[in-house]
Amino acid sequence: MLSVRKHTFHFIFIHFLFFSLLQPNKLKNQKMPRMKQTSRKAQGLPSKRRRLMTMLPRKRAPPTGGVKKPHRYRPGTVALREIRRYQTTTDTLIPKRSFQLLVQEVVQNECRLRGIECKRIQSRALLGLQTACEQYIIDLFSQTQIAAIHGKRVTIQPKDMSIVLQFRGDHLKFNK
Repeated sequence: MLSVRKHTFHFIFIHFLFFSLLQPNKLKNQKMPRMKQTSRKAQGLPSKRRRLMTMLPRKRAPPTGGVKKPHRYRPGTVALREIRRYQTTTDTLIPKRSFQLLVQEVVQNECRLRGIECKRIQSRALLGLQTACEQYIIDLFSQTQIAAIHGKRVTIQPKDMSIVLQFRGDHLKFNK
């Protein structure tokens, strides 16, 4: 914390030197007004032109360094937008080819363990299995979020998921 204060002090000190001591010409040319100035209407300009001038964006001085910062949304805004987008769509979230390869691998391992000949899987059956798996995962995470909120936290933790699995009575073991 001390180093941050130290760097902040140096930054302010350097800016003070630059703007007050190293640029005296700019400060000499500027005069302070003696009294408050009241705003006056621009005289001599037609009303239509005056309205157009007020609508134009004002030019701002570029920030120091000349590099403009990229636009950033506030934390949570993009997450809420993604949640709304995924709630309105009906397509699957897991890529179909990846899920198909995973299912084929699991089926082949089970067939090899049981000594059964492997068969093909229909695309409609694969789609139904994928939909059921995604629904299971979504329900699991939503209940895990509720458990985290119950623990007065926002971030889910492995202990939240393990307690949800215990309450559900699932036979899956969750590694801690």
